[in-house]
Amino acid sequence: MKVLLIIITYTCLVSFRPPEEADYRKVFGDRYTWAVNWLEQNDAVIGEYACAFDIPAKELKAIVFPELIRYNKLFNAIEIESLKYLYVSEGKDYADFSVGYFQMKPSFGEMVE
Repeated sequence: MKVLLIIITYTCLVSFRPPEEADYRKVFGDRYTWAVNWLEQNDAVIGEYACAFDIPAKELKAIVFPELIRYNKLFNAIEIESLKYLYVSEGKDYADFSVGYFQMKPSFGEMVE
């Protein structure tokens, strides 16, 4: 019994490897590159708003970056047209999904106003 326990313990320890870190540039490909370029092109505006609201620019970029990777022009156009009709005519209980570069919901925009 002890021998079996030692063999199982040894096998578990030998087979354990820490997980490999994902290379997100490879995982997301062109979307990753596009998001990085977008942040670089809009760096001045991001810095301006970061100063205005006393928020570190790096934090703003960290929040925005994943949303930029998810952004898709075609889907965004379809979603916006859908929202124009559904959100206005049926309300936020019927259609309230995220759109735009920052993937914000119309109800959030109303709340901010």
